[in-house]
Amino acid sequence: AVSGEQPSDEELLRVLDTIDAHYMALAERWRAAASAVSPRAKLGIYASLAVGALVLVPWQSDAPASRAQRGHVQIEVREVFQFESLAEMTATADVVLVGTVRGSGEGRRFGDADAPIVMTEVAFGVVEVLYGSPVGKTVVVESEPVMFEQVDSRDVPWMRDGATSLLFLERKDDGSSTPYYGPLSRQAIFVVGRDGLLAGAIDDPLVESISALRLSDVRERVAAAVELIRRGQLKAVIPAVPPR
Repeated sequence: AVSGEQPSDEELLRVLDTIDAHYMALAERWRAAASAVSPRAKLGIYASLAVGALVLVPWQSDAPASRAQRGHVQIEVREVFQFESLAEMTATADVVLVGTVRGSGEGRRFGDADAPIVMTEVAFGVVEVLYGSPVGKTVVVESEPVMFEQVDSRDVPWMRDGATSLLFLERKDDGSSTPYYGPLSRQAIFVVGRDGLLAGAIDDPLVESISALRLSDVRERVAAAVELIRRGQLKAVIPAVPPR
C-alpha cells in the first residue's frame, strides 16, 4: 500500500480526465456502475485502467473534505479479473493462441511525461489459434511494468526470445494503427514446454490446475468452452467494480 495526502476532488477529476484512450473500451463496461458514485469512487474504477490487468483502488469518500480534514490515501493493487475456470477465461478473451516470442522491448508511454508508465511490448509469432481471430500472423502483446516484479523482459520467462506460450488475450480497442493485445490477467499466461507441459506465471489455484495439463488437454477444453459460447451457455466475466 502507498500512503500520502488525500487529493482534492478537483485533483481526482483531473486524473480521470487524463486516463489514456486505449483503456476506454474497458471503461465502457463499467460506466453504468460508475455513473452512480462519487468522483472518489470513480477514481477507484477508472484508475484500474491505467495499469490494464491490475486495479489501483484508492481510499474513497462520498463527501468532499477540507484540506485540514484530509487523512491519507491508501492504494492497493488488485487483479481486474479473478477467474475460476479455464472456460471463464476463454469466454472473456478476444483471442486464445499459442505463440512464440520474436522480440521484446520498451513500448508505448502513458501518463505524466516526467514519470510515464512504460509498457513492455512482446511480439509473438502465431503458432496456433485456439479461439478468436487475431490480426495478422504476428501479434503485439503489451504488459504493464506492475504486472511482474521484473523490469527487464529477459527476466520474465514468457517474454524471452524463442519462448512459446499459451495466452488468453484481450484486444485493446484504442484506435491505434497497430493492433495491441494484453493478457487478461496473470492467470492467463502459460509457458509451453517442449513436452507440451505448461508453466503458469503466478501461484494460484486455477493456474496450478491448468499447469497440470498438457497443451493437448487445453485444446480440448477450450474447444468445449467455444461450443458453450456458441450455444449462448457461457458468457464473458465482467470485471468487478472495486468496493467503495
